[in-house]
Amino acid sequence: TPLKPDPSLQVHRCHSPLREVEILHDRLLDMFDQDPELTPKDIVIMLPDIDSYAPWIRAVFGSIDDQRRIPFAISDISAQSEHPILSALLKLLVLDNSRCSAPELMELLEVPAIQNRFKLKAADLDILRQWTQDSGIRWGLTPAHQAHFDLPELNANSWLFGIRRMLLGYAMPESTGVYQGVLPLDAVQGMNAALAGYLASFVSAAGQLIAELDTDRNIDEWIQFTNALLEQFFDTASLESSESDESALKLVRDTLAHLYEQLQEAGYNQPLSRTVFISYLSDRLSQQRSSQRFLAGQVNFCTLMPMRSIPFKVVCLLGMNDGAYPRSIAPAGFDLIARHGRRGDRSRREDDRYLFLEALLSAQNTLYISYIGRRIQDNSERIPSVLVTELLNYCEQGFALTPEQLLTEHPLQAFSPGHFLPDTSQQALFSYIHEWLPAAVRDELPPAPFLTEPLPEPEGFNKESVELAELLRFFSNPCRYFFNRRLKVYFSVQDQALEDTETFAMGPLENYQLKNELLNSLISREDQGTLTHRLQSRGDLPHSAFGRLLLEEQMVSLTLMADKLQIATEQERPDQEVNLLINGHHGKITNIQITGWLKGQHPGGMVRYRPARFKGKDLIRNWIEHLCLSMTNNPGITKIFDLENEWCLPVIAPDKAEQHLATLVHYYHLGQTKPLAWFPETAFSWLKADPDNDPDKAEQAAEKTFAGDGFYNMGENSDEYIQRVYPELTLPALAEMTSLTPEILTPAFSHLQEAEQ
Repeated sequence: TPLKPDPSLQVHRCHSPLREVEILHDRLLDMFDQDPELTPKDIVIMLPDIDSYAPWIRAVFGSIDDQRRIPFAISDISAQSEHPILSALLKLLVLDNSRCSAPELMELLEVPAIQNRFKLKAADLDILRQWTQDSGIRWGLTPAHQAHFDLPELNANSWLFGIRRMLLGYAMPESTGVYQGVLPLDAVQGMNAALAGYLASFVSAAGQLIAELDTDRNIDEWIQFTNALLEQFFDTASLESSESDESALKLVRDTLAHLYEQLQEAGYNQPLSRTVFISYLSDRLSQQRSSQRFLAGQVNFCTLMPMRSIPFKVVCLLGMNDGAYPRSIAPAGFDLIARHGRRGDRSRREDDRYLFLEALLSAQNTLYISYIGRRIQDNSERIPSVLVTELLNYCEQGFALTPEQLLTEHPLQAFSPGHFLPDTSQQALFSYIHEWLPAAVRDELPPAPFLTEPLPEPEGFNKESVELAELLRFFSNPCRYFFNRRLKVYFSVQDQALEDTETFAMGPLENYQLKNELLNSLISREDQGTLTHRLQSRGDLPHSAFGRLLLEEQMVSLTLMADKLQIATEQERPDQEVNLLINGHHGKITNIQITGWLKGQHPGGMVRYRPARFKGKDLIRNWIEHLCLSMTNNPGITKIFDLENEWCLPVIAPDKAEQHLATLVHYYHLGQTKPLAWFPETAFSWLKADPDNDPDKAEQAAEKTFAGDGFYNMGENSDEYIQRVYPELTLPALAEMTSLTPEILTPAFSHLQEAEQ
């Protein structure tokens, strides 16, 4: 009869290092519950590579601050992993072999000691990242540095190119045009302009360092050079981590002194190549490990090493993956022992097998083993270390236990329902992290509504006056307006990840911005050479023939539209001021003043255009401006152009225009108290599908526009603000949208006419 398995030997199969640590935390809490006499000092957790697991350990064990917190200590971390200043030093020593991309140099600036040297603060990095992106910096300090990688010297997209744009932007605005081949960057103005100078100092120091690196030096010269580098790039004074950083710098100097003594004893006075010097420095810094926190009364995380396996009630082995343990270290090329092995020579692989046996014998109550047994991408099976496989085979042969009885398979995610439902087929495993419970039972808990009832009107809200610009901004996205204006909440939509390659192909937004600039240039008959020079001076265009071909392609697609617009915009008139008094909408809107300016005035009315497909937000925006135009002393038509078509909005009677504006102002006031379920693109698709004749088809069109139909055709709910309130077009949201659209957008849609060709 097979023996009933007990928890004295546990093998856990996980999907990633993070899941290993999360599951370990849960199992330790369970052990504490099962054995009240068990304390943290009775547990040791050993790993083949502590450096790679340290971030996950801190993230899981250090993020809990209640009764579930387990005191822990991490020993044996290499000095290079523990002190960012050491990693930065090693990167600087090989900087000439780096592309010096925007992310790489900004990562160096994240080291506090480097920030302190160049008078920067952590809060300044966000500004510098944005300037770096806007100025077109991608990689390479200078064109000469780019040529070091057997590539053409291209001034654009280098650090020198971007720094010049920043510094010139402090002196003059971008509207002045290109100055000596450089276009100013408008963002570098005001009190933050000094940051551009600090960044320029850092880039200049990096360029000077690159020019001096590739040289052989004797040990005295290497010590002098390294000390000068530390002085030039690092300043640990007045830092909170100054004591830790000083100890790291002292470790570097001690390592150099040790190398000096070894070379003096050997009588070696020849120059050292940089490769040998860096190899020695890196090896010494990696071998220095912190063990002072071992056996300090906490759960100990440490590396597997000889004489470390003293008796513990619970011994845990993490990261027991195939290839990771037993560890395989390639011998040095000059290792004659490895080349001509003999009986009795030391074998690292046999040492690791013995360490595993020591760990097994040191476990008094429980031996806990975990490994990555599934690929996180496709869930395919991965085998454990050969030592774990052998242990499972011995248990199968000696105790009539199958590996499945000892092996526990864990799901990919911490919020899997299986973590909260005990499995009767094996040990009852469950999670103590109750924060994941709502996600685990998401099918049973519908999401709470964003607002259960409208908010009161905002304090100090002026109901007697509306700015035209605010009205246009509101109807382009009522949800975003509610978050920004009422809640003062702004979701960041900027991707802080810096680009590290020059432009080869433009994204949708960049392509639209280029088209818009090209169209305006064609309408104003700007010289094409001047336009190309301006675009190249920003680093926006692909280099060489790629940029020229892209411009030619866009010019061809925009020429017909530009010809029409040149005729329509020949006699431009000054902007017209709007100052209207509105009454209407069942008496709810009385004596409301709309103020603002109407641009794009021409004989007979206004002209509006965009180099893209005509959208719902264009219609509602043009409709609001057209209503205002119809109530002025100079009413007229509004001509609307896109890439393929031309429409117009006829003159509206002033009393009718006033009623429509009153309705829009009413919903503008209503949108101050709640996010309206009105989405311009979805509403436009619903109207084009003719809801009066085929309501089902219209609803399907609305749902498709709202949700999208794939990665390349994102729906309107991909907007961060709409997604927060209306993640799906539910029946209540659809009902509200279809009730608002006839009053908001249907009048504009019914008046829209195709222009005579």
